[in-house]
Amino acid sequence: MSFMFKNRIYEDLTLICRRARLVFFALAGLLILILGYYWKVQILDHRKYWEMAEANRLRESALPAARGLIRDRNGVILADNTAGFKASVIPENAVDPDVSCRNIARLLGVDEKEIRSRLEKYKDAPGFKPVIVRDNLTIEEVARIEVRRLEFPELVVETEPKRSYPFGVLGAHVLGYLQELTPDEIQADPEKKRHWGDMGGATGIERRYDAVLTGANGRKLEIVDSLGKSRGEVARENPRPGKDVVLTLDYDLQKKAEELLQGLEGAIVVMDPRNGEILALASFPTFDPNKFISRFTLREWTDLISDPANPLEDKALRGL
Repeated sequence: MSFMFKNRIYEDLTLICRRARLVFFALAGLLILILGYYWKVQILDHRKYWEMAEANRLRESALPAARGLIRDRNGVILADNTAGFKASVIPENAVDPDVSCRNIARLLGVDEKEIRSRLEKYKDAPGFKPVIVRDNLTIEEVARIEVRRLEFPELVVETEPKRSYPFGVLGAHVLGYLQELTPDEIQADPEKKRHWGDMGGATGIERRYDAVLTGANGRKLEIVDSLGKSRGEVARENPRPGKDVVLTLDYDLQKKAEELLQGLEGAIVVMDPRNGEILALASFPTFDPNKFISRFTLREWTDLISDPANPLEDKALRGL
C-alpha cells in the first residue's frame, strides 16, 4: 500500500503542466486582443464613434426657402406663397418597411402603392433624409399624425412655403407651373441649392426665371430623444427667399382678354407698339396651376395630358 502511494506522489506531471501553459498563453492572448480592441475603440476610433453618437442625438433638418413672387407691371401679385404642411417618411426609422407603408397609407388615406412608389423613387437617398409622401395636409390631418407619433416614429410633419396662384387660371400659360424635381435634376444642380422633394419651374415664367425665383434653404440643428422628439434647438441658419420677378403684363387687360375667350378656342395678345411690351397674353382652353402644387399621381397626369381640349397648349405662342 505504501509503495503505490509513493508512486502517485512522484507521478510525471510534465504533460499536464504543458497543457496548463498552453491554456494560460491562449487566455492571455485572448485578453490582450480584447484589451487591444477596447483601446482601438476608445482611442483610435474615438472620433468616429463620437460622431455616430452625435448623429443619433442631433438631427439636422432643412428650412425651405420661400419662392420669389411674380407681379404684374402695377405690383399685383400673380404668384404668391402660403404656409403648407407635408407628411414625410424617414426610411431608416421604419422597423418593417412593408408594415410601415401599409399603416401609413391607412392613416393618411392614400393608396399604399403611392407610398411605395415615393420611397422607391428616392431609394438612393440617405436613409435619414425625409421622403415626402403627402402634402397639403389639413390641421385635422396634422393633429391625427401628431397624436400617434409613438406608433409611427418614421412619420414626421414638416412645414413649407407652398406656391399659390391667387387668381387661379388667370395668366396660367404665362406664369407656368411647378413640378417636383427628379433625382437627376437635383444631382445636376451646380450650386447644390436643391434637395429631395423640392419643386422647380416646369413651364412659363416659373421655368425661365427659376434660378432667380428659387431661394436658398436654411437648416436647423436640434437635440432629439430616442423617440425623435425635439428637446431643443442647437443652431439655426435662416433661409433666404428668392427674388421677385415683375412682368410687363397688366392684370386688368389680362383678365379682360381671358373673359373674351371664355367658351372659345383661341388666343389674344396685346402689345404696346411703342416698345414691344406684352400687356396681355391669353390662351384658351386653360388650366389651374394650383393643381400642380400637389404632387401628381401618374393617373392624374395622364388624364390631364390626354384631355382632347389640350389645356396645357399655349396657343398664343405655339398654336396655329
